[in-house]
Amino acid sequence: LVHNTPAGAAAGGWVRPDAPAATAALDRCGGGVNLDEFTALVRDVVSYQEQQTAAGLATPDRVESAFRRFDTNISGSIDARELAAALPQMGIPGHHVQAAMTKYGQGKQLDRAEFAHLTRDLIAAQQTEAALAAMTAEACRTAFDRFDTDRSGSIDAR
Repeated sequence: LVHNTPAGAAAGGWVRPDAPAATAALDRCGGGVNLDEFTALVRDVVSYQEQQTAAGLATPDRVESAFRRFDTNISGSIDARELAAALPQMGIPGHHVQAAMTKYGQGKQLDRAEFAHLTRDLIAAQQTEAALAAMTAEACRTAFDRFDTDRSGSIDAR
């Protein structure tokens, strides 16, 4: 079940999971999940869906356009100075430059593929943060109660 994602919005806010996959997940959890486990599962699904959304948003054309805009010295790579200017435009404080360079560019510079990876990860993180912020405890409880048909405090596989 996913709340506040493009797919979720299209389905009235909640997306029904694949039944065999959901049953298999419940079996791995000992036959059922409680509210905390259900909430964690929903958060994981939201995170996964937002990663997929990010991959669609970070199209090769968009990434290339951003890369050209941020590669101000037209060197074919983005160095720390250029990334420091780019990150705030991407919604990330500039002081994260070194961490980003180390993770995505081995500490020196970012080529196009590394910049694309950084861009997808940033979009996914921002999308996930927004979706999870909109996911209220009350909405999770309501969804959980809908599936806890025997009111045992656990959603059972069968």
